[in-house]
Amino acid sequence: MTIRVPHKVIGYRNVTFNPKRYFGVEIFNAEKRAIAEGERVQLTRPWRLGTETIPNRSMATVEGIKADGKATLVFREDGRRVEWGPKQNPHVDYAYAVTSYSMQYATADKVAIHVDTGDSRIRKLLDKAFVYVSGTRQKSDIRVFTDDIEALLDPHHSPAQRVALKPTALAQKEIEDLSNSVKVA
Repeated sequence: MTIRVPHKVIGYRNVTFNPKRYFGVEIFNAEKRAIAEGERVQLTRPWRLGTETIPNRSMATVEGIKADGKATLVFREDGRRVEWGPKQNPHVDYAYAVTSYSMQYATADKVAIHVDTGDSRIRKLLDKAFVYVSGTRQKSDIRVFTDDIEALLDPHHSPAQRVALKPTALAQKEIEDLSNSVKVA
């Protein structure tokens, strides 16, 4: 695999490496983000604070920003306040829209779900587990956006009827229980 990496002198250079030989390698594009008080942010990797670890995808609100650029984050899960600066943890992004995977075990006031029944690139991601997680995260308001309401509600061919599990990971009884747990009305 060859990737382009920033270089202080020449701008960019190509680096070739074998990903099978390395464990824990992260490849990402660093981008500048303007963050203001009241902004909702999320961690994009776990953050170690002494003996504690704040989990990946934890969401917080920026409560205040000091003159030195450090911000006070208030985490939604437990209300804890933490001083944050990009040098101590650069893995922070906006949290206005998040994936259903990120919302597992969380609740939001409002949820918007996008279900594109015709896009073959994401078809495998649409299944009963997606519908369940996406459809049970809201406190008061849920909206579903789709390209084809008939295809979404079709009891035989809807992507929401598919169970996309590895059969070797669960016993047959567990697969049947999951298959019967979500029905499209």
